[in-house]
Order: sequence, then structure tokens, then C-alpha cells
Amino acid sequence: MKEKTALEYLSIAFDIARDNYGILFLNYLIYSIILYFLIYLIFVPLNIIFSILGVLVIPLIFAGYYIFVLKIKRKENSNIGEFILYGFLNERWLEIIILQIVLGIAVVIGIFLFVIPGLYLTITWSLSIFFLLDKNMSIVDSLSKSRESIHQIGIWKLSFLIITMTLITQLLIFVPVVGIIINLGIGPIIVMVYVVIYEDSIGNLDLIDQN
Repeated sequence: MKEKTALEYLSIAFDIARDNYGILFLNYLIYSIILYFLIYLIFVPLNIIFSILGVLVIPLIFAGYYIFVLKIKRKENSNIGEFILYGFLNERWLEIIILQIVLGIAVVIGIFLFVIPGLYLTITWSLSIFFLLDKNMSIVDSLSKSRESIHQIGIWKLSFLIITMTLITQLLIFVPVVGIIINLGIGPIIVMVYVVIYEDSIGNLDLIDQN
């Protein structure tokens, strides 16, 4: 595995996303609309049942879009909106939910206590969904392998890349209309960055992807 800089990961992800931007953007738009609706169900006091439903469904939609982007990178066939049902139809749907809840709780506790532990877990466990579903690992093994892979590639450069991307998207939230449009535009590229990092960690980032 040839060592790459943070900018090289971003460049490779940008090139792949650019060549497949139509379907990536349309699915990201659908993904975002669904997420906003589910977040609304969670935080607006309509009914506790709706809140629980939102918490359980978000991980499945999240997993579906990330695996969809992985398929695009690997040049596998995928259709608009197909990702929506991926998590629901996956036989490991319960593990998907548990993994995302564990991630969420751990990160929130880490940030609440000292901030740094929360950031560390966010970064080192960021590939766990791929190992869970692409490599069929257990939840514990997925978290462990994700952490190991991030450290192997380079914790500092990936921290810089991930934190920078997160800060940009969070700051854009405070820019009315334009910020939302930009976030929607760069969202597929950001997800592709995680896919590229994952593919490199398993030795599946071939020369074609890097040219």
C-alpha cells in the first residue's frame, strides 16, 4: 500500500465523484431529505414512537448510502433510490443499527467528557460500517479493524482531513441557502473520501482510481 497524503485521498475521491456525479448527487439529495425528515421525527415532540422510529431508521439509510457510494467506486451497477432499501433488506440490519448506536453513544460521551476522546473515536471508527458490511465482520471486529486501519494509514493526516471536512460542512450550515446548496454539492465527494480511504486500507485502490 503506497502511502498517500490527505490531499491525494481528496483528489482521488474528487475524480471518481466527478465521473459519477449525476447519480451520486441525486441519491445524496434523496439521502439528505430522508435524514432531515427522520431527524425532525426524533427531535420534534410528536410521539415517542416516531422518535424511536427515527433513531432506528437513520442507521439503515446511512449504511445504504455509504455502501451505494462504495459500489459506484467499484463500478458496480446501482440505481437511483436503490440505497434506501439496502439496510432494511440486509440480513444484518440489526447489527447496522447497533453499530451506529454504539458509535453515537461513544462519540457523544467522549465529546461530553473531554472533546478529544470523542473526536478520536469519530475518526478511528469511521470505516467500521464498511468492514461490517463489505467484509462481514462482527461489530467488535469492525470497530477494531477500522481503528487499526486508520492508524496504519496515518492517524494525524486522516484527522486533519476528516476534521477539516467536518468543520467546513458545519460552518456552511450557518450560511443561509447558499450553505445548504454547497453542502449538498460537496456531500457526495466527502462520502467518497471515506470510501477511498477504506479501499486503500484493504489494498483495493488500483492505479486507475489514482489517475
